[in-house]
Amino acid sequence: VILCLKLIDHYQQLETIPELIGLLHHREARVQETAIRVLGKLEAEPAEADLYAMFPHSSLEVQEAILKALGRIASGNYLEFLTAQAGAEDYRIRMGAMQSIREHGRKGAELLKSLFEQATLQNRELINHVFDTRIKV
Repeated sequence: VILCLKLIDHYQQLETIPELIGLLHHREARVQETAIRVLGKLEAEPAEADLYAMFPHSSLEVQEAILKALGRIASGNYLEFLTAQAGAEDYRIRMGAMQSIREHGRKGAELLKSLFEQATLQNRELINHVFDTRIKV
């Protein structure tokens, strides 16, 4: 299954998006994570609702992949959700949410700047980190 997902990614097979969405419910977390990553790379906007729905009951690794995928899709439909996650207790979730917000172009950058004004010192440092173009994630 993983090899097929890698081939879908490599050949940018958009017609497989419905099947990829079905794999979000696979019993193996590794298959879920890979399907999420491929959906993100394909910028599969139809998958956003499913990604959002599975977030609360997923492992930390899957949650990180979901945040990254939402950033790659960057439709703007889930900016409110990403903003809420930017205040999460877990560092990786906060950082992933902030990076995903940044991927939303000018609208995301403006949102992060407004969050910066209200942020704790630690979150301000994270936001500065996200804006640093020398750092590649």
